[in-house]
Amino acid sequence: MTTQYSTAQKLCLLAMVVGGVLCGVGGCAPYWLVTDVDVGGHLLSSLFNDLVSANTGLFLYCLEALGQSQCYLIPIDLFLAVRLTAALCILLGGLCGLLSLCLACCTCCDRLIAVGVLAFLAAGCGVYSAVMFSSDTEILTQTFLGVKLLSYGWAFYVFCAGVGVLGLASFVACCASPERDATTVGVVMCPPQAGPPTQLTVLTPTAPTPHAYQPQFYGPPQTGPVSVINMPGQPDP
Repeated sequence: MTTQYSTAQKLCLLAMVVGGVLCGVGGCAPYWLVTDVDVGGHLLSSLFNDLVSANTGLFLYCLEALGQSQCYLIPIDLFLAVRLTAALCILLGGLCGLLSLCLACCTCCDRLIAVGVLAFLAAGCGVYSAVMFSSDTEILTQTFLGVKLLSYGWAFYVFCAGVGVLGLASFVACCASPERDATTVGVVMCPPQAGPPTQLTVLTPTAPTPHAYQPQFYGPPQTGPVSVINMPGQPDP
């Protein structure tokens, strides 16, 4: 019986690789929060953003002042639950990507339930970390008295996109079925017939035997007396 991945399963494997890469890039980049000073005027806001800027992620935060930038490690007790779940999401997402590449190269199993469950766990950890981070930092991204200091950076949205891709791929991996060769399945499902094997007699048609043809010659009619020839053993007329 020959089995191959269906189109849904192939797209699912590709989505897991993409989701794992997005979670890794977005989770490790220090751009979850970035300075976006808005004091009500474009010129003054641009001046503040050019002089001092800061951006932070889950593991690093960077400061830039007067053209000089330096990054530091975030204290371990800050956002501890968010960082642990995000790190677990990155690890599980990377493992899903590696397993998906291996499964795409060799069709060693019919179903993708195991890698689907792994992707679901990674997506669950990612959703928890993203929701908790946004709830803890929501007050920092709001505007007070017309002044706004921080906003969510591109790394946060990339991480959320990777979590969404992994979550969708996990459901497809658990529900999609492989494609099988219908001809092979039909032959395998036929039960063997009991009894002696049947002998087939092949009748070969033969060409008809032509009948011997004996030509008969008829001479011209005779005008004289007819001579009678007596055959031996016959009486005279």
